[in-house]
Amino acid sequence: MAKEISNEQLFDFMSQMYSGIKERFDKVETEIKETNTRVGKLEAAVSKLETTVDKLETTINETNIRVSKLETAVDKLGTAINETNTRVSKLETAVEKISNSVIMIEQKHGEKLEALYDGYKLTYDKLTILEEKVDEIDKKVEVHDVEIRVIKGAK
Repeated sequence: MAKEISNEQLFDFMSQMYSGIKERFDKVETEIKETNTRVGKLEAAVSKLETTVDKLETTINETNIRVSKLETAVDKLGTAINETNTRVSKLETAVEKISNSVIMIEQKHGEKLEALYDGYKLTYDKLTILEEKVDEIDKKVEVHDVEIRVIKGAK
């Protein structure tokens, strides 16, 4: 047997349901508003992050350009260093050749100077001998002059 529900009971039941549903909709509406507020804040934060990312991308691009320029400069320096090393090697070779030439010249000149000194010594010795002979001859000439005068004076 079914119990009959009066209109008033039905109205109360419906009012309670409406009130419960309304509370729930109000809570959902409040939560949606809060969520919208949070989404708005998140959108603002994302916008700031996008701006920051854009700035970072610009900075990275500028840095990449500068790095590229630095790489080019380093490559040029490497080339210059290689050229300098080649020139230094050539200079070292030239200095070694000159050094060897100087050593040969010093040896040859040393030999020549030694020969010149020997020649000078021989010449000096010979000159000394000749001076002694000239002195002897000079003495003899003086003696002969005296003898000639004596002989001429006796006549």
